[in-house]
Amino acid sequence: MQIESNQPAVYFGTAQHCFISSLAIGFATLFISLVGVSPAQAGCSDYPAPGVDWSGCRKRSIVMNGGDFAGANFRNIDMVGSDLRNGKFGKVNFTRALMSRVDASGADLSGANLSKAETGRAKFVQANMANSNLEKSVFFRTDFSGANMAGVNLNKSEISRSVLEGADLKDAQITFVNLARVVFKGAKLEGANFANSWTFLTRFGGVDLSKVQGLNQSQLDIACGDDATKLPEGMTKPTNWPCDPDA
Repeated sequence: MQIESNQPAVYFGTAQHCFISSLAIGFATLFISLVGVSPAQAGCSDYPAPGVDWSGCRKRSIVMNGGDFAGANFRNIDMVGSDLRNGKFGKVNFTRALMSRVDASGADLSGANLSKAETGRAKFVQANMANSNLEKSVFFRTDFSGANMAGVNLNKSEISRSVLEGADLKDAQITFVNLARVVFKGAKLEGANFANSWTFLTRFGGVDLSKVQGLNQSQLDIACGDDATKLPEGMTKPTNWPCDPDA
């Protein structure tokens, strides 16, 4: 007779063995509760699929190219060096994920939660990140070229030396952000809010800033632009424009 169970079957021939088994199970349960192993961690070997719970799992250099993971839970996941290209990650929870050198080019991350995620030298080229949440995240030297980032929340994030060339950032929240040496060439910034962001050598060359919010003259004075940069009403072009290309 086949026994179906979520737990491994254990057979003992005596009452003493049953007692020992119960005692062992009790100690194992106590150990799990003390070290903080959660049910989510038990799902690390689950098949990749929409809604999968890989929270807290180590998934380095995993190939997820073109996969459907919509609604999955990747909170605290370690996915350094993984291939996410063209994958479906709509509304996925990436909170506190480690994502250095991830390639998510062409991926759908619309509505995803990447708050407090940490990455460097990653690629989100032409990714759909509309209305995603990157608040308090670190995306150092990351390539967002051509990405749809309309309505994205970048508040209090660190994206210095990143490239947002040609990205759509309409109505994006970019307040209290480290934008040092970020490249915005060709980006769409209508309605984007830059209040209190650090714009040291931020590259606004050829960019239309006329309809952004929160940007002030002192931010412009330490940024870089050129004669093709369109400024908000009442602001003037700094005398140091254009900046030295090697600055």
